[in-house]
Order: sequence, then C-alpha cells, then structure tokens
Amino acid sequence: MKRTVLSACPLHCYDLCSFQVHLEGERIVDITGNPRHPVTRGFVCSQANRLIERQYSPDRITAPLLRVGETWRRASWDEVLDHIAQALVKALKQYGPSSILHMAGTGSTGVLKQLDRRFFYGLGGVTVVDGTMGWEAGLAAQRADFGVAASPAWADLVRAQTIFLWGRDPATTNTHLIPYLVEAKEKGAKVILIDPLRTPSAQIADEVYRIQPGTDSLLALSMAYVILENRWWDSDFVTSHVNNFAAFAKAVAAYSPETVGEHIGLEPRLIRTLARLYAKGRPSALVLGAGLLRYGQSGLTVRAIDALAAITGQLGISGGGIHLANDSYNSLSQAAAGEEPEGLQKVAWTDLACEIEERRKNSLANPDQSGLRSEENRTNDTTGKPPIQIAFVNRANPASQVPDIASLTSALHTIPFKVVIDFTFTDTARLADVILPAATSFEAPDLIASERNDYIHYQPTIVAPRGQVLPENCIWQGLAQRLIAADASMVPGLVKERDHWNQSAEQWLEDILQDHGLSLEGVQGGPRPNPGMEVIPFKDGSFATPSGKVELAGETEFAHLSCGNKVVPIEQALTESASSFRMLFVRPKGKRNSQFWDSEDLDESNLSDTPSVRLHREDMQDLNVRPGDEVIVESEQGSLIVTALADDDMPRRTVVITPGQSRHSGGGVNLITPPTSTDLGPGFACNETKCTLRKLPKAERILYSRTKSL
Repeated sequence: MKRTVLSACPLHCYDLCSFQVHLEGERIVDITGNPRHPVTRGFVCSQANRLIERQYSPDRITAPLLRVGETWRRASWDEVLDHIAQALVKALKQYGPSSILHMAGTGSTGVLKQLDRRFFYGLGGVTVVDGTMGWEAGLAAQRADFGVAASPAWADLVRAQTIFLWGRDPATTNTHLIPYLVEAKEKGAKVILIDPLRTPSAQIADEVYRIQPGTDSLLALSMAYVILENRWWDSDFVTSHVNNFAAFAKAVAAYSPETVGEHIGLEPRLIRTLARLYAKGRPSALVLGAGLLRYGQSGLTVRAIDALAAITGQLGISGGGIHLANDSYNSLSQAAAGEEPEGLQKVAWTDLACEIEERRKNSLANPDQSGLRSEENRTNDTTGKPPIQIAFVNRANPASQVPDIASLTSALHTIPFKVVIDFTFTDTARLADVILPAATSFEAPDLIASERNDYIHYQPTIVAPRGQVLPENCIWQGLAQRLIAADASMVPGLVKERDHWNQSAEQWLEDILQDHGLSLEGVQGGPRPNPGMEVIPFKDGSFATPSGKVELAGETEFAHLSCGNKVVPIEQALTESASSFRMLFVRPKGKRNSQFWDSEDLDESNLSDTPSVRLHREDMQDLNVRPGDEVIVESEQGSLIVTALADDDMPRRTVVITPGQSRHSGGGVNLITPPTSTDLGPGFACNETKCTLRKLPKAERILYSRTKSL
C-alpha cells in the first residue's frame, strides 16, 4: 500500500526542508518537497535521498555493541545501559560530575535531541563542549552589539532594494533562499556578492566583488569610512539608538579605501561603490554566511558589519537588517534542555585535546589535588579538575571534525570509558568502548527547529526502528532511571525531575509546546512559524543590551588592526617560498560535514581515495605539479596526501580543500589544522591554516600505501 507522510529534514541546515515521505508498504521509497510550504516550495536537495540511503544502509549499526579487545560484540539494551550506569556511578562517587565529559554536536537536530543536555545537567557540574565551532563568533558578536542575535524573516528579503551576500553561497548551501532572491530581483533589487572565491551564487548576483581571504573586517570598516566621509549616516537613528558612535568613527578614520584597498584586493573606487550601494540603495539587507566565521578575527568582522547597519539606520526596517541567526528560535530546544546546573564546566572544541591531557597530567603529578573524593563526600562540588573518566559522544564525530585530530585522538585514548551514539562506524565510533545505535529521523517523533529558519516542523514516527535501535530520548530515560535507583542522593538533579524521566516523547513535546502557546495536535497538521519569529527584529528601536541601544565596537576593539594611521595586515604573511599557501575550507554540495561521504552517487570530491585541493594553475606550475598529481600538504600539525586540481578562479597562494571525508577512508583534513580559536565565542578558525605543498614522489607514495595498510 502506498502512502505519503509529512516530515522534515533533521540536518542542521539553513533550509530545514518540509518533506513528503513516500512509502510502499513499510519502506520509504522517495522524498519530495512539501509544495504547500512557503520555503520548501516543492523541492528538496540531494541530501534527502542520502537520508533514505542511510536508513537502509547495510553499514548501519542496528544493535548495541560492547568492545572486546580490538572488536565489538552485540549486547542487549539492559546489559549496555546497566554497564554505562555502573561506570557513571563509579565516576560520580570517586571523582565527581566534572569527570564526565559530554560531546554533543548538531549532526541531527530536533527538540527532543536536547534531552541529552537535560540528562547531563541532572548529574550536576559535568564537563561539556561549548558551542558548534561554526557559528559562535557571529552569534557572540551580535549579542555584544544588539544583546541578541536576531535576523529578519526570509520573506522580508523581497522588500530590499539591495542585497549583500557576504560570505554566503546559497546556490550550494541554502538553495531555498534563491527563490526569494529571484523575486527581489524581479521587483528591482540588486544582488551583490562578496567572497574570496567565485562561488556558484555568482550566477544570480548582479555584481561580484572578489576580496582577499580574511579581509572582510577591513572592507566593512572602509565602507564605514566612506559612509561617514559622505555623511550618508542616519544621524537621527544614531542619536536615539546607538552608543559609542564617536569611538567607532575615530577607529574608522584609519581605514580609507586608499589605505586598505591593496590589502583587501579591491581598487578604492570599488570600495566606494560598495559603500554607496549599501547606504544609498536602501533598504539594504546583509545576508551573512559561514564563510565569514572561519577566521581568527571573525567576531570583529561581524561587529564591523553590524556597525554598517547601525550607522545607516537599517535595523528594524522592512527590507533591511542582518540575516545570520536567531537566538529566539532556540526557545523550544532550550526548554527541552533545561537550566544549566551550577558548576557546569565548559570547554571549547579547539581546547578539548589540551583540556583532557592537562587534567590527566595534573592528576598524575598531584593525585591528592585531582578531584578524588571519598564515599562520604557525595556532593556535586569538586576541588580542582579531575581527569576525565567517561566521555559521551552523540550527534558528533570529533575524531574527524575537530582541529588537530591527531592530538584529540591521542587524548581520547586516555579516557578509560567512552560511549558513542551513531549510525555507522565513524572515526569516533571506532574509539568507543560502547557503541549505541542511533535512531534516524524516520524512526522517532520529534519537533524540528533551527536558529536559521523561520518554521518548526513536527516529525512523526514513519517506520519502525531497524533491529534493536532505540530513540535517543529512551537512552537518556533508561540511564536516568537506573541512576536514580542506584543512589538517589548522588543525582538530585535527576531525582527532582523523576516524573519527567518517565514521560513518553509525545508528553515531552506537548509540555514544551504548551509553554509556547502551541499544541502537539496543532503542529501535527503541518509546519508552523517558529514562536520566536519576528519578521522585522528591533522594529520598535529597542535592543536587548543593558542600555537598550546598539553598542558599537570602537578604538579598543579595532586597535590591533591599525597602528596610528598605518594598517596592520590582518593575516600573518606567508613565507616567500612558492610552496607556502593559505588553506580555505569549503563544504561540498550534498555533504554534511562527515555525513554522506559513502553516498552511491560519486562526485569529483571522492573519485579517488584521497581528498582534493584546488589551486591556481600558475601556482601548480611553480610546484611542478600537473592536474591530477598527488601532493603532500604539510602544516605544523601533520601532513595529508591530496589530489591537486587546477582552478584559475582561485586567489594566488591559496588552496581550497573539501572537509568531511573520514580519516579511515583516506580523508582526515583536520590532521593538518591547528586548534585556532575565533576572537569571540568558542569558534574554530579553520581558515587560519597555513601549509606547504610539494609533489609526492612515487617512492614516498609506495611507502605511504604500505604504512597505511599495516
């Protein structure tokens, strides 16, 4: 029997597609876009089919696994949950909650997925990884400027007269934004693309401005210089709604187009043209992407761009604003996660390997100061930072996706007990002592929401879980019940919510929705606007800062970019050697970080057993490399063999690499990335990677192949 069920994409993506899932009997055979959804509009990207492939993949883990030496054996849920609960009890008694590390990512989204945080919060001051690596700098910048990250609705873009796609490539990563851009252009809007690379989105842009990598903050400040020079700023808005304007104007004085144009890679007249387009082509919308957020000064960059909107009075107006993300859209997920406990230990992904190793070394050097506790001292307070005893990983693959993975892998090996929840044997799952099978989005009910999309979607159970698979909320529920039964005095946070941990998924969702004026029955009828949505944020001129005004960055914040009237280059200079390059990371279409690399429809990025890099043909000639040759990329962290591809649209002395491919299948890009943090938020500045390239000699290739096979 054929049937169709409404659902939604669980991937952490701008578009958050509304699905029509088509079944024949009890098997999913196709996914199409919901034609009645105002964003999805009847079409979905290729990742929808990848979800079907994963659902029925022969490589999928469908039962709990326990490590036995170098392999694993199947186990029952009772056995593995008892085993994990006993390990948690031991760690809590001997070392306290901060000896438990929780590493969660965004590989799969859903409101009920946040119950993992609620469970660990119930244990007390555990150690958690902070942030998502990709967006934290931008969010922190907007919270500093506006008190909150808040974007207009997508539909408001059609009211803009000028649209700046700044570091955003919707043709690759945000295809459902394209119809809004097309409609805006039909109404007379001009689309401006700013990017170091010529991306597929250049086809929809009216004008393309190629800048040097990492110079976005200089460009924004130079545009501000021109705006102030020509008195294009909105004095009424600034007087009423902006603080620190004088300090910002003084800081901007060092960034005339004539001073910074060469650094940026644009002629001064082009910078002046951009400033005019933004200030005079109002309302102007700024659509920012992840490309801006991968540099060391990314937070400062977003603050400089925020200032453009503030000084021209293009906040709180239709067709204006800044499109990045919305803190208010996370209210449903935050309700599921609950409140952070006192003593919660947060560590950035970029600091994780160092944190684990330092704790281990400190415990060996100072065993009396390592957080060890007696049976009588079962409070949630610990002295010092104990060594990590247990690590949980879910919705993440840190052994592939975190910088300097060699150091992180080494650190993870020192943790006595590791639990991973995943679909397949990822690089991280291969390190685990216990592997728990993850349920797909088709096998469990949930509510899908994103901080970058205007709608929420109910996701029903569509097919029965494969094998012995359980939804994640059932895993946390089973562990919570066991810990409460083992020693209620040890986990007062879980005991306080004992009744909640006995609820069904539907009861959790109903409670969360009711607190937001919604009902489960209401969202089951189809996608609904996110309850936190504001079509035009800041429309009343009020901001969430303590002053109620925009707080501009000024001389203090921008000081490191200039010395007097002399601009200091943002990037550390490359050596004079022709083999020295800067590396940029660009996600390929159809992939989601380390997901879907085993897809059946191969593309250029995975035709060989090595990743590929793109570089300018003249750079290839300098290296005596031809297209298709294998080269070695080397950094301070390590080395990686890649295939060289020619691309004359590339900036000179720059290589683009595709991240995501697993280490065990020949990838491992993060073997060469340093753990460089962004200036604001716990972000990962992967585009700060400096490397050298050299042609791979045949003898070295043979040696590498033999070593890899051992």
